Amino acid sequence: MKIIEIHFHLNGLEYIHYQKINLWNEVQTVIATADARTCLKKLPKATQGLGDVQYSARKLNAAMNVKFASREWSEPRIAHCGAEDSKAMKQDACDRPKAYIKDRSAVDVQFGAQVLVGCELFAKHLSFFVADVIDLGIAILPIKALQDLISSGGVYYEGEVRSLIREGRGLPAVPLILIGVAP
Repeated sequence: MKIIEIHFHLNGLEYIHYQKINLWNEVQTVIATADARTCLKKLPKATQGLGDVQYSARKLNAAMNVKFASREWSEPRIAHCGAEDSKAMKQDACDRPKAYIKDRSAVDVQFGAQVLVGCELFAKHLSFFVADVIDLGIAILPIKALQDLISSGGVYYEGEVRSLIREGRGLPAVPLILIGVAP
């Protein structure tokens, strides 16, 4: 995959360039080595047409998640607010996309439709920041052109940048880097 666009909030990009350049190089390497061609989805004959290509959101997420896990990024063990009992927390954790943390930075890979993922994207990073687990949040999102080719749809880079700008300079109060990717 390729990085197409980068947007940063509260100097997130400057922070990683000057404080954690090795971490930034690692994120770029993971993205560059993820092969979207292995995530193509077979279409039923009824929906096939010339040039029809769709990607599996689950496979795209898994391809990136495996690479981050192999580079010693760990899954946080923090309960999300909103889940009041242990059964709800287990279900809540299963339904949420994974985030990985390394050296006080969190990476969230977001391909495909998730319930309330737009507000959850920033809430997840903010909850880690407030809990003093991270200093920086990184979100990897498909650009609109790729999102249109993902079978389950979902959020996309340009839409989340628009949301972030609309919220204003101070919200969310955590340094972020949004990365728009495409095959």
